[in-house]
Formats: sequence, C-alpha cells, structure tokens
Amino acid sequence: MGKLSILAIGSHPDDIELGCGGTLIKAALAGHEVQAYVLTRGSKSGNAAVRTKELFESAKFMRAKTLWVDNFEDTELTVESKLINHIEYFINKADPDIILTHAPNDYHHDHRAVAEATLEAARNSQNVLAYEIPVTKHFTPQLYYDISSVIQDKIRLVSLFVSQSGKSFTLERAVKGLAEYRALQSRLNANVTHTEAFQVLKMVTNVDFGLMKFARKEMPPAVNDSVFNSLKDIIDYTPYPPNPTRSRAAEPDSISPAPMEVESSGIVLSQSSGEKVMISASGVESLQDSNAVLQHDGNRRSTMEK
Repeated sequence: MGKLSILAIGSHPDDIELGCGGTLIKAALAGHEVQAYVLTRGSKSGNAAVRTKELFESAKFMRAKTLWVDNFEDTELTVESKLINHIEYFINKADPDIILTHAPNDYHHDHRAVAEATLEAARNSQNVLAYEIPVTKHFTPQLYYDISSVIQDKIRLVSLFVSQSGKSFTLERAVKGLAEYRALQSRLNANVTHTEAFQVLKMVTNVDFGLMKFARKEMPPAVNDSVFNSLKDIIDYTPYPPNPTRSRAAEPDSISPAPMEVESSGIVLSQSSGEKVMISASGVESLQDSNAVLQHDGNRRSTMEK
C-alpha cells in the first residue's frame, strides 16, 4: 500500500505512548504518517497545562504529523453521542488506513468508553486495532509489531511525561518488561526481543492480504456542525509544519526546530528563545526545551512550566 496513515486515539496524555508509542516511532521513521487524538488533558492526575505540554513533547519526539487534544473531563468519559461524534470527526479528518485505540476490556472506565465509542465512530473505517498498557487486564494479543530497534526510544518517549513519573506503569521496567514478555510470548524469532501487541477489532484485507481501505464517507452535516461548534476548545498542534525544502534524509543536526504556530482553533502557542533539541538514539527529536504559553481566544492564559 505504500505510505500508510495511522491515527492513534487515547483517553489521557501518555495512553498512546504507553500502548503503541514504539509502533508509532518506528512507523514515522519508515515514512508513514502518524496522527494522534487525545480526548482529555488529564486534569485528575496532574496539572492539565503541564500534561498538555508533555503531549507536545511526545508528538515532536514521535515525529507525528498532527496532534489534536480535546477537552473532555478526565475520568468522566461515557459512551454518548458527543464522544462518538468527536471521535468520528477526527477519524474523518485524519482519513487513516489504521486506527489504534484502547482495548474494550481495559482496566480504566475512560479507556473502555473510548474503545466502544471508537468502534461506533469507525463504522465506516476498515482497520481498527486495540493496544494495551502495562496494567491492562483481560487482553488477548492477536497481532505483534516488532519494536526491538526502538525500545530505548519508547522508554525515552514515556519518560517525557515527567508529571506521571511516580506511577508504576510508566517506569522503565514496566514498559520494557511488557514488551519483552510479548516478544517471548509471540515466539516470532530469537532476534525479536521487544514487541507491542494488539487486538484486532476490525480488519479488511485485499486478495494479497494487504490492508484494504475504502473511500472516505462524508460525515452527516448535523454531526459535523455539532462538533465544529466546539472546536474552539480543541488544540490542533503540528510539530513539523510542511517544508518542501527539507529532505527526510537530512542529518538530525541539520534539522532546525520547527516553531509553534497560531492554531486554527484560536489557541496561540508561543515560545521563548534559546531552544534546545534533544535527539534520541534513532534520531527522533523532542520538543524544544522552553516555556510555552497557551492563550485561548485572548481570554484564558496559563503558563506551562517544564
């Protein structure tokens, strides 16, 4: 199929990174398009502004094309029309070949709600996989993705969520241990030392057993309008704005940090000078080491300290 478009969906900051961060890093390095949509800003488990900044760092590190951060209430996600419509809107906007989301029987009720809502929202999509995190229970792996070459990058990625560093499932031994266990369990090959596992919620293949994708269907106008009216609360962040003069083969040191931009949602992202860029072992960049300021419609302002 050539270059694929992947949309990862998560309930909270760090869910995507814990569940499929290695897959997304490796996919982006291979030239595939990675996009992410996070439903809440994690306010019940830390400062929402700080956790949002950590998401920016993560998107930059993974070389994601786009990160969307919604503003649903943390721990209060339920399967209802608003949640389904928002997820469907961003599925339609991303037009992905593959959707990665939570497992239907995950331990957290927010995760379960997003998993069920994603399946409803993705009724016109062909390929939906569910990921696990180190504390997920009742998970039956059916598909394995080799992340042996990027396991240290995944550990570094999860460590960007400094505000969550005290939680057991973000520790290196938890992230690495799960990946090692799944690689051993898969019995794929002695050279495959770390994998991420997925449940297949929906998959369609062609005659050659490649992934199949049908033409995107437009959302009903009423659904589109209902979501559009709440877009002012959504952060739309592009870590690497398109630059036709930049070569993908450029060395990391030759790639200048991409500035944050004025977002279409009305949220302004600005930076101080003197950025520092951290390079991972595989050449993936993280967000500049700077203070970021969020301004929403000129009325709300919160400074996110590193």
